[in-house]
Formats: sequence, C-alpha cells, structure tokens
Amino acid sequence: MENRLEVVKNRIGEPRRTKPFREESKSLDENVVGQSLDKLEFKYYPISLSNSGKLDNREKISLKIARDVLADPAREVSLNFFHVASHLVTLHENNLTASEQFDMLALKLIAGTTERLFKRVLVASVQQGEGRTSVLINLAGSLARAGKKVLVVDTDFVRPSITRLLGIETQIGLAEAYSRGLPPGAAIMKILPADFHILPARERVDNAVEILTSPVFHEMLEILDPNYDFILFDSPSILDRADCNMLVKLVDTTLIVVRQGVTKALNMSKAVECFSRDDIFGVVLNRIRNY
Repeated sequence: MENRLEVVKNRIGEPRRTKPFREESKSLDENVVGQSLDKLEFKYYPISLSNSGKLDNREKISLKIARDVLADPAREVSLNFFHVASHLVTLHENNLTASEQFDMLALKLIAGTTERLFKRVLVASVQQGEGRTSVLINLAGSLARAGKKVLVVDTDFVRPSITRLLGIETQIGLAEAYSRGLPPGAAIMKILPADFHILPARERVDNAVEILTSPVFHEMLEILDPNYDFILFDSPSILDRADCNMLVKLVDTTLIVVRQGVTKALNMSKAVECFSRDDIFGVVLNRIRNY
C-alpha cells in the first residue's frame, strides 16, 4: 500500500556524539539576536562552559533564559491542508494504516533512547525519489503526537523541500540566519496544529560546506539541543553529495530511507559503506506495494 513503511533492521551501538571542527570562535553577538532580547537584561555566557569555571545558581538561570530566548521560534504557522502534500499522512490523518506505521517507527526511536542516549537523527536516502523528506515530516508528526518536542532542520541545501511539502513560505531560513549572524530561533517556525518546529532552507545554497563546518552553525545546534527531545535533519541523497558525510559527524544516529522498486541493491551497498555500524539506527522501507 502506498506510503507504508517498515523498519527492516535496527542497530544500536554505544553512545556517541562527535563534535568535529572544534575551534575557538565568537559566540553569537547579543546585539544581533533580534527584538525579543531588546528588553531582556542578562549576563552573556559562551555556550561551551568547559573553560569558564563553575557558575552559581543565578548565573545558570541567566544562561538558561538566554538560551531559551535564542531558540524561541520567531513565528507560528497554521497549516492550510489544501496546500499540504497528501502523502503527509500523519498530518492529514487520511491513511490510518500508513499513519500507524509511522507511529511504530516513532515508538522505536523513543524506545531506542532508553538504551542509548541520542537526540539528533539524520534522515538520509540512497538517491533522489525515495521519499526521504516525506518520511521525515511524517515521523516528526508522529513524534509530536507522542508528546515529544521535535525540531525539523532542512539541511538539504541542494533541493530544500520541507516548506514546499507543508505548503508554507518563509522570508528567512537557516542560511539567512547564519549569514546575518542571527540566532537560530529567528528562522524557526512552530507548525500548527502538528505542534513541531521547523528550521527551513529557503532555496539552493552554494556554500553548504562552509555552513556545515562552521563553528557558528555548531553553536546554533548547541543552543537548540536543550529545547528538544528529537532534532531531525533532512539531507541530500547519500550518493549525490558529500554533505551527508559531514552531517553524519553532527548527529547521533541515522535512518536510511529506501524505496521498493527504486533503490538498487548495488547503490544501497555503496551508500552503507559511508557509515559505520554504529552510525545507523535502522533502515526504513518506504512505499511498499500491496499485492
């Protein structure tokens, strides 16, 4: 049946969180964090506290307030379901069987966190046309229904499609926030009634490598981490771009989406070679035909 999926393997390794490209960098300037901070007075601290000594309780509270404001979504968007892609079944609730499969996948992810701590999940595909972004958005919908705080980050800078599938527009995305030195919350939208957040990409970005390897982008993610149970990253297909290899170093685990009748075994084998065993949480078989 269209839009069904199954997790065909589930591999859980030891806890890991790789933080590459670590170097000294300037924290986001509090003078450019937006109007929401204009009337808020707090002492500014770098995100990394390893060299800053211990903080007393007041300082910890101030730091939490600062981080919360930096991560707070700039606006809320109510979906017009006439413009939302019909195969986003966890939003439309128009295919109970398919929606239940996404709920099962969400529960597997939630259960996985009891054995291994992870939050950042890369949703990748072997090639284009396998339904990766649709799977990601449907999974976000199921996780949100399960009461989890979810952020979707569009890091497919070649063919960004999250806003297109949701039928919404934005004037600022991840690349714009990065280039203007704005906090991540300036580009984040809360999606209603689904109740998950998105950090979108507006259009093709030519400097994807610069963004993904930048300490500023890494600091954005550090700001966002405490505010969410899961952060789902959309990426270009594994065999088309090197961006996916960089993203693997920024996340805790990966879901690989394959499509029956589309994904070739040889291509799947090549794609898996890009990962270690502990990099992969599972494989999602998308759009299974019903005979």
